[in-house]
Amino acid sequence: MILLPALLMALPASAADAAGPLAPHEAEYSMRLNSAKPSSGIVGANGVMRYTFSDSCDGWTVETHTELTLWQTSGGATSTVWDFVSWEAKDGSSYRFKVRNHRDGEIVDSYEGDARLGPDGVGSATFRDEGEGAESVVFDLTAGTLFPTSHTESLIRQARDGKRFFARKVFDGSAIGEAVNVSAAIGARFPGDSGSALPNLLLNTPGWPVVLAFFTPENTTGTPDFEVTLRYHDNGVAESILQDFGDFTLRGTLTDLRTPIARKC
Repeated sequence: MILLPALLMALPASAADAAGPLAPHEAEYSMRLNSAKPSSGIVGANGVMRYTFSDSCDGWTVETHTELTLWQTSGGATSTVWDFVSWEAKDGSSYRFKVRNHRDGEIVDSYEGDARLGPDGVGSATFRDEGEGAESVVFDLTAGTLFPTSHTESLIRQARDGKRFFARKVFDGSAIGEAVNVSAAIGARFPGDSGSALPNLLLNTPGWPVVLAFFTPENTTGTPDFEVTLRYHDNGVAESILQDFGDFTLRGTLTDLRTPIARKC
């Protein structure tokens, strides 16, 4: 999972601790303001994020629907609705995406696109704005770039191998532009049956706290443009989310988690 924008480990062999593949799931998070600097002008925030990760036989499908209202010191409120749908081939070679963003009822972004990586790892991404008369925009993808699910799988493998740092370029299409540099700091492993407040077998699995720092290609400051802190289970389920935008942070608390009906392939 690579988030608003979005966005996801040697284990004992017991049933609860067995390492497995990424798990298809439907998750809902309550979004609230966690902290804000006075300079942010933000005094409150709440909303909901619904995230669905599905096995589409030949690939992985992600659907994210986020509704968020921000209150400012001036007393005004801004409401946004962000919808993101993507499909990624299981071999990590191709990717499709579609984004629609509303602010206070008006569409501010509406585009779709696709991306492909060749055998040498080099490829390109094309964005097509849905606006009338708009032209396509193409960005090169350098060798080593990963699409989101491939990145999650690689991150979990690194964590399972005891690694504590993992950095790669990731392209997800959540904003019009190039792939971004993502640096992951992986914390100490927590066991399965970690006492989650939300009973669900998908949470009865081990995992790691992970901090993902996102850097745009233009960023040379060493300070991330955006950070996400996750309590990541080894099946790809994020039990909690903290999004750091610099001037303010949003906390996502898991309120519902379901396993979708498996598709016959």
